[in-house]
Order: sequence, then C-alpha cells, then structure tokens
Amino acid sequence: MILILISRFIESIGITSKSSSKLGTYHGEEFQVIKCLYDRCHYFYNVLDIGANNGDWATEFLNLMPRTGSKILAIEPIEKFYSESQVIHDSRVTFLNCGVSLENGTLQMAEIGNGGSAFFGENNSRYIPSNDKYWHSVKTFTGDWLVAREKFLVDFIKIDTDGMDFKIIQSLQETINSLQPIIQFEFSFRFARNANYTLQENIAFLESLGYSVFVIDKYAELKAIKYPRLEVLNHQTKNFWAIPNRSKAQIMQLLTN
Repeated sequence: MILILISRFIESIGITSKSSSKLGTYHGEEFQVIKCLYDRCHYFYNVLDIGANNGDWATEFLNLMPRTGSKILAIEPIEKFYSESQVIHDSRVTFLNCGVSLENGTLQMAEIGNGGSAFFGENNSRYIPSNDKYWHSVKTFTGDWLVAREKFLVDFIKIDTDGMDFKIIQSLQETINSLQPIIQFEFSFRFARNANYTLQENIAFLESLGYSVFVIDKYAELKAIKYPRLEVLNHQTKNFWAIPNRSKAQIMQLLTN
C-alpha cells in the first residue's frame, strides 16, 4: 500500500520575529484565490501546510495573516527542504520534519536528485533511474493523528505532495468531518496514475464528506467540474479547492463580488 510523507518530529519553533525576506515570493493562481478571499474576509486563521517545501508557502501565509490569533502547522518530509525552512523564525508557525499517511509507521521514501521530489513505494518511482534515487526510511503518521497531537484546529488545508493528495485527504477524514476546513490540493495525472487512483475517486470521496470541488483556472478563478471537463482534468496537473457545502454560498459570494 502506498502511503505518504516523512520522518521524525522536531521541536517546534518558538521565536517571535519577522519572516525571512528571501522567501514568500510565490504568487501562483492558487495563492491569488487565497489572497482574494482573505482580502475580503479573514476567513481562516489556522493553516495545515502539507508538503511545506522550504517554507515558501508558510511565509506567504505569515505575510497574509494577522500577527495574533493565527497559526500554521507545516509538514515537510525532505530533510533538505525542512532545513531550509528553519530560516523562518516566527512563533506562529510550527515545522515538522515528518509525514502524512494512511497509518502510523515507517515507509521507504525515494528522494530524486538533490532533494527535488519525494516518492513512496516502488510503483511511484519505478520510471526513475536507480542512480537518481536516494532511498531511506521515514516515519509516517495519519493526518488525524498529527492534528490531534498538536491540538490544531485547522480551518484551511494546503496539500502539494507529488500525487499523494488522495491518501492524505483520506487520512484526515475525522478532521475534515469535524472541522470542515477549506482544502486546496494539487492533482498530478502522472503521479496519480502511479499511485493507482483517479481525480474522479478523489472528488467522489470529498463529495461524500459534504464538499464541492472546483478547479483553479489560469485567471485565478474557481470553476465547477462537470463532464467532459472532469475527463480532461484527469489527464493534467492542476490545483483544486474543496469547499464544504455548508459554507459554499458564502465563500463563492466573497470570491465573485
């Protein structure tokens, strides 16, 4: 069974200061949607950042959210990226060098090149030359377990994990059911194919939890997903928003007005 990211827990950062100016320069379409919502209404304060990389997204959130009352739990499996994120000294963010999976345990992870990407299981890295892969063991934890351990009341989840989005979302089912956060995830056809799941399966699972799923287009707008659009998207790499149905009308009004 293909699981997901990461290794051991590290102590969280408790130093209060400004974030590093060398990060926080990402402005893709998905962040523009976030900024649009946040500019019109401070809709969320607690962000779960899975696939945190070197902290670039965490820095964007830190720059966006207020100095008090906001928190970020940032999770990154690759040691190189986790180490780079330590230049960010802000008491609002906790970085964990660990991973999210369908169960707590240990998993073989392959880092590609110089820490560029991470893959779990032979099926998801079988096309990569052996001399380009660095295999090592990592500890994994369910998303629900991590959230409970950190006592983290998440209201926005960002997932960017090279095709492991579906497994991560499944591992957060209890959290999603109880807290109903907005979920942003990247779907990659190549990685999803290797992980043996489809965009349709991911969307159907989210809909079963009371969500509606939208694709983020190049104009930073949320677009409904219907056939044949779904079939086309299943062969692309795109970012998506899953919005709880109970909040959908309010959020869509904020984004479109």
